[in-house]
Amino acid sequence: MSERSLLDLPVEILHRIFDYLRIKTIFCSLRCTCTQLYAAVQTYKNFELDLTASTSAVQFEYISQLFHPECITGLVFSAENNQHSNRAKSFFANFAIYQFARLRSIELLDISIDDLNEFLQCASVLPVTSLSIHLANPYFHRPLPLLTSLINQGNLRKLQIINMYYVLQPLLWSTHCKLTHLTILRCTFEELFIILGRCPFLRTFVLQDCTMYNGDVPNFPSYPQLTSLHITDAYLSWKSLRHLLSSTPSLVDFKVISCVRYFDAESESFSWEELIQTRLPSLTHFHFFFRFGFRTLSNSYTNLHSIIKQFRSPFWLEEKQWFVTCDFVLNSLSSEIILYTIPQPVYRAKIFIRCRARSTDSICYFAKDLFEQDENGDMLELNLTNMRTQSMDIQLLACALKHNTVMTITVLNLDENQIDSDGIKYLADALKDNMTIQILSLNSNVIGDAGARYLAEMLQSNNTMTTLRICGNQIGDEGMRHLSSSLQTNTTLTSLDISGNRIENEGARYLADAFKKNKMLTTLSFQDNYLKDEGIQHLCQALRKNTTILTIDLRSNQIVPSSGQHLSDMLETNTTLTTLILTDNELESKGIELLACGLRKNMTLRVLNLRFNRIDTDGAEHLADALTYNTVTHNLLSLFLFLLEYLQSLTALSLWNNEIKDTGTRCLADALKQNKTLTALDLGRNFIAVTGARYLADMLRINTTLTSLGLWSNEIKENGVHYLVQALTSNETLTKLDIGSNPIGDNGEQYLIELSKTNKILTTLNFNDNLLNIV
Repeated sequence: MSERSLLDLPVEILHRIFDYLRIKTIFCSLRCTCTQLYAAVQTYKNFELDLTASTSAVQFEYISQLFHPECITGLVFSAENNQHSNRAKSFFANFAIYQFARLRSIELLDISIDDLNEFLQCASVLPVTSLSIHLANPYFHRPLPLLTSLINQGNLRKLQIINMYYVLQPLLWSTHCKLTHLTILRCTFEELFIILGRCPFLRTFVLQDCTMYNGDVPNFPSYPQLTSLHITDAYLSWKSLRHLLSSTPSLVDFKVISCVRYFDAESESFSWEELIQTRLPSLTHFHFFFRFGFRTLSNSYTNLHSIIKQFRSPFWLEEKQWFVTCDFVLNSLSSEIILYTIPQPVYRAKIFIRCRARSTDSICYFAKDLFEQDENGDMLELNLTNMRTQSMDIQLLACALKHNTVMTITVLNLDENQIDSDGIKYLADALKDNMTIQILSLNSNVIGDAGARYLAEMLQSNNTMTTLRICGNQIGDEGMRHLSSSLQTNTTLTSLDISGNRIENEGARYLADAFKKNKMLTTLSFQDNYLKDEGIQHLCQALRKNTTILTIDLRSNQIVPSSGQHLSDMLETNTTLTTLILTDNELESKGIELLACGLRKNMTLRVLNLRFNRIDTDGAEHLADALTYNTVTHNLLSLFLFLLEYLQSLTALSLWNNEIKDTGTRCLADALKQNKTLTALDLGRNFIAVTGARYLADMLRINTTLTSLGLWSNEIKENGVHYLVQALTSNETLTKLDIGSNPIGDNGEQYLIELSKTNKILTTLNFNDNLLNIV
C-alpha cells in the first residue's frame, strides 16, 4: 500500500478531488490545513456556489468576497418559501452574477416567478448549459417568454422543471431547441410526442406524470434520438405503452413506474419479451413497477407463479439478466398485483399482507417486514379481518402459505370476509401439511357445507391445528357430518367454535358420534344453532362418558324445559365438564328443577351461566323446607341451594337477567353464608330491591369467600346502598362491586364515595355507570 501523502499529488489531481467536495469543506477545512493546500484552493476555478437555506442572507457579503466571479461554474440558490423573502434581492446586491463568465449550471429552489425571471434574464447572457427550477408555487400558469428565449438561444442542454404543472408552453413554442436532457412534472400522452418532435437532440427524458385515459392512440412518427426515458407515475393503458415504446426504437435505458391501478386486462396478452426483441434491440437497462387489481385478471391466473411465468424465460434470466418480482398486496382498499424490478412504496393504503414470487426461483413466500411480531421477533398472528378478501385472493394467500419459509405464522385470522367454498378449497389444501398454524379463524364468511367438507379433509391430515373457529358460515347438518367424521380421528384439535350456523338435530347427532371417539377436544362453542330438545339429547348422551370436554357453550339454542332432564342425566355421570353455558334458552323454572337433580351429584362443574332463561321465584317459600330436609324442591331456588351447598366445586355463578327478586335473593344469601367455594356471583337485572340488598348485606358480614358481586340494573335505592356499605365496613374479602344503573340517588353515591375512602379491600366499584378504581 502506498505511503504517499496527499500533498505529494499534482495540483491537477487535487483540483479533481475538489470537484467532489462541498464548497464549505474546501474553504473551511482544506484551505486552512497548510500552505500547499491553501495555494491549491486559490488556483481552483470550478466552485459550485451553494446558497441553500442553510446559508443565511447576512452571510452573502462575506461569501462574495471569497471568490473571484470567474471561479464560479455552478450556482445553487434557495429562496425562502415566503412571499416576503429578500434573499434574491440580497443575492443580486452582493454578487455580480453578470461577471460569472464561466457559469455553466444554475439550480433554483423554492423560487418565485418574479425572482425566476430575474435569474433567467441573467442566464440569457451567460454560458449556462444546465438549468434546474423548483417553483414555490407549482400551479403558476402564465407564459414564460424568457425561458422560451433561453431555450431558443441553443446553449441550454439540460433543463429540469421539477414542480411546475403548466410548463409546456415554453417547450411547445421553441423552434431551435437543442436540449439533450429534459425533466418535467406532467404532460399528456399527445404532448409527450409533441415535445419529442420539437426536441430533435433530446436523448434523456424524465417525466413524472404522463396521462393517457382514452383508448385511441394517434399515429406518431419514430423518434430515434431518445435513448433514455423515465416515467415515474404513469396513467397509461398497455396499448399506449406499446405505442410509445414502438416510437422510441433507440432506447437503451427505460424506467416506468405506475403507482395507480389503471392497467387493464390487456396486460394479460402483453408480451414484453416480444416487444423488446422486435422494437427495442438496444435496450440494456429496464426498470419497471406496475400495479393493477388482481380481480380484473382472468381465471387463468391462479397463483403468483402463473403471473410471473413470462419473466422466467432464458431471455430475462440469462440474456438480459433482468430479475422480476411479483407481489400480491392485500390492503384496506383492495387486492392488487405488483410486478417490478425495483421496489417502490405503496401509498394511500396500509399493506396487511405481501407475498412474493421471484423469477429466479419457484418459491412463493411472505415479506418478512410486513407482519406484526411478538417481543421475541417471532410471528404470532396474521390478521386479515374484514379485508373484503374474496376467494380469488385466497388462491394467492394459500400459495404463499404453502411455500412460506420466512416467518412462523401461528395464528391466521380471516374473519368477516367474503370467502366461499372455492376459497376454502385453496386454503384447506395449503394447510393439509402446514406445521405452524395452530389457530384458524374463519368466522362470518360463506363457506357453507362444501367448505366444511374441505376443512374436514384438511383436519384428517393436519397435525398442528389446535383451534378452529367457523362461526356464522351457513353450515348445516351435511357440513357437520363431514366435520364430525374427521373429528373422530383427529388428534390435535382441542377447541371448535361452530356457533351461528344452521345445525339442527341431525347435525347434533353427528357431533355426538364424534364425541364418543374423539379424545382431544376440550372446548366446544355451539351457540346460536337449532338444537332444541332432540339435539340436546344426542349431545348429552355422548357427554355422559366423555372425559375430555371441559367447556361447552350452548347458548341461544331453543333449549326447552324438558331438556333439563337430558342435561341432568349428563351432569350426574360426567366427571370432566367444568363450564356449562346455557344463556338465552327457554329452560324456565321447570327445566332448572330437572337440572338440579344432576347437579346434586356433580363434583366438577365450576361455572354455570343461566342468563335469559325465564326463571322466576315460584316456590321460593319452599326453599326453607328444602334447606331443612336437604331435599330437592321443584323450583328455581332449590337449584341455587344445590349449587351453593352440594356443588362444592362451583366458583362462579351467573344468573344475570332473570327474575330472582327479593325472595330469591334471601335464599341465595342464606346459602352463601355457609358456602366456601363461590368467589363470583352475578345477579344483574333481577328486580332486586332494598329488601334484597339487606339480605345480601347480612350475607357479606358472614361470607369469607366471595370476591365479586354484580348487582347492575336492579331496583336498589338509597337505603339498600346504606345496608351494603355498613356490611362492607367489616367485610375483608369482596374486591369488586358493580351496583351501576340502580336508582341510588345522590345520598347513595355519597355513601359509596365514603366507603371508597375507608375500605382498603375493595379495588373496583361501579355505581351509576361510573367506574371507580380505588387505589
